[in-house]
Amino acid sequence: MPTTFRESKIRKHKRILRRTPDAPGAHLELGRLYFQNGEYAKALHHLKIAEKQFPGDPTLRNLIGEACFKTGHLDEAGKVLEELLAKAPHNLDALVRLSKVYLRQNRLDQAITSLSHAVTIQPDAPELINDLGAMYFAKGNFTEAETCFRKAVTLDGNYALGRENLISLFMECRRFPEAREETKRYIECFPDDFRGFRFHGLICREEGELDAAIQFLAQAKEKNPEDFETCYQLGICAMSRNDLEGAVSNFRIALEQNPHHAGARERLTACYCKIEGADKAFRTLEKSFRKEPSAGNPGGVIERETGKELSIILPAFNESDKILSNLRAIRETALALGGSFEIVVVDDGSEDDTYPIAELASRGMNEVRVYRSQRNIGK
Repeated sequence: MPTTFRESKIRKHKRILRRTPDAPGAHLELGRLYFQNGEYAKALHHLKIAEKQFPGDPTLRNLIGEACFKTGHLDEAGKVLEELLAKAPHNLDALVRLSKVYLRQNRLDQAITSLSHAVTIQPDAPELINDLGAMYFAKGNFTEAETCFRKAVTLDGNYALGRENLISLFMECRRFPEAREETKRYIECFPDDFRGFRFHGLICREEGELDAAIQFLAQAKEKNPEDFETCYQLGICAMSRNDLEGAVSNFRIALEQNPHHAGARERLTACYCKIEGADKAFRTLEKSFRKEPSAGNPGGVIERETGKELSIILPAFNESDKILSNLRAIRETALALGGSFEIVVVDDGSEDDTYPIAELASRGMNEVRVYRSQRNIGK
């Protein structure tokens, strides 16, 4: 239903309710229209009123459960859907929605149980089987995940997401020959989709075929210049060839498209450390360090303290691609704990840019201290 026509129907039913607040079915229809329009909070309000007029209606209860899910009322959504399933255990929509609720609540085992039941009811639905495989994948049960992904693509050879997940599983398990074969099938099925070429590039890079990796990643970038992950991976390949200008170009594009890409920012910093010096590298990272102002600290400045209550020792060796994100994660956790603390980075003779990046981080994170061993001597 086109949005303009839907909105005119919304106005019509609102007029009906102004004239007759208890008009039968008006709240139900208005709730459905708001739901279709993506206005889930308004939909939920009217659907709950409609429920008083049509108590126990399973279709209405289904819709209320979905509206609760969409508005983030997960406990209420779960309760509604569980009640529905207690009366009708084979309600497919309720099973699928309940699995999503459980997943959002990090109740992975229950999500798998619910979706497995849904799959037994509709065993020829590749989307459901693929989603079940993704849950097994998240749980680390790669055997069941592979079974699901293979079944999904067998049911529908043109189901792109199932093929993507199967390739991701092969790569996670470092089964690169199988990943390569599946990627070739993906490219045959979807020759205009950049993802197949990106996958192929990543596989080639993992297997040490750097020229081939760059070739496939460049094809992916040509098909979708706005994919920041492709640009990021091209930057990594350029760094591996010591092509710092190419790396900087690709990392900057990745950051323009996704300013929160920590990996691109860290690797760009490593490049700047080599070709531009520490000052420009620090300016690149400065906004990553800045602390949000608070009432007691309006300038967002972190005060140096003495007599720390907690010292966190972080040994590091060749961690330039993740040292900054690790420091930020540790710092956020320590801040949440409260009290004074320090993070002591000990660079164990790294051969990459771990030390300069950590040193730059210490300029913006006042809790960080950095020490360096000139050679690798172990923890």
